[in-house]
Amino acid sequence: GITISVPPRKNMDKSEKLDHSLLGKQRKTVETVFSSLEKLGCQNFNSRSVKGLESRFESILLAYSVLLSRAQRRFEGTLRYSLGY
Repeated sequence: GITISVPPRKNMDKSEKLDHSLLGKQRKTVETVFSSLEKLGCQNFNSRSVKGLESRFESILLAYSVLLSRAQRRFEGTLRYSLGY
């Protein structure tokens, strides 16, 4: 299942508050990957059909995977596909 957690508010009980250090690390990972996909053109699709949309999205994911694999050979554990930024 999916658990959605939000930053603690002032009126929350201490028992309801979570340790947000892990959430911060996960968020950074997600933000890094989303930023990389955005730079590859994942936000602006000008597709005329569902097949065109699928094809474009799959080609972007494939390109990201190949570039990420190359970057990880050089810098283990990186999530950035490009070594230039």
